[in-house]
Amino acid sequence: MQQSSRFEQKESNETFLACRLNKALYELKQTSREWYAILKVYLIFIDYQRVEIDHSVFIHDNDIIIAIYVNDLLILEPNIFDIEALKLQFAERFQMKDLDSIE
Repeated sequence: MQQSSRFEQKESNETFLACRLNKALYELKQTSREWYAILKVYLIFIDYQRVEIDHSVFIHDNDIIIAIYVNDLLILEPNIFDIEALKLQFAERFQMKDLDSIE
């Protein structure tokens, strides 16, 4: 991989610098880890707590449970209105697609 000339800086005799990616690329293995880190911070911000026995599950005081699998979320709550409100809250922060209910 060649350093782009736009990012090349000359410091003493060194002209080769490493590139740092600001975003994870979709094909990389770290993408799931990056997504989880962003999602975890957001869920904690909106008062969800991570379940210690399974770090892919978060629970809220009002009994909504969110299970994370790669880039999918499973929202468990008997009241459909609470689920719809949560989906609207997520849509304000993330680009998402609702795959409807599970059978």
